[in-house]
Amino acid sequence: MTDAASFRARARTDSRDWLVEADEPLAGLHLRAGGELPGPILAPSLLELVRRARLYGLKLARVIRAQDNHEQITALIEATPDDDGEGCALGIASWQSVLLPGDEGAEAIARRADIAR
Repeated sequence: MTDAASFRARARTDSRDWLVEADEPLAGLHLRAGGELPGPILAPSLLELVRRARLYGLKLARVIRAQDNHEQITALIEATPDDDGEGCALGIASWQSVLLPGDEGAEAIARRADIAR
């Protein structure tokens, strides 16, 4: 698993599997997708990770994929259940985002990809 000092951001969930605290960039993704803080986790892959960690009482890490109307993300997230099983601490170890085609147009996205290369 990941060393706690290397997390890019942190978040917390409660016993209802609601996101109750979140650092950027997870908070931004959650809010852009129509969620609230605190509020139910909207990304299915993140919700599944949190539920499994709580159910099994184990620290689990998974690569999740999610998107809102602005970007698609791939992130490595570690979920550590609380000792009482009432929630999880989340650590975001990596976060990669790609803008979805939209107002910019395909040419601007291709140009940005060329510059990144």
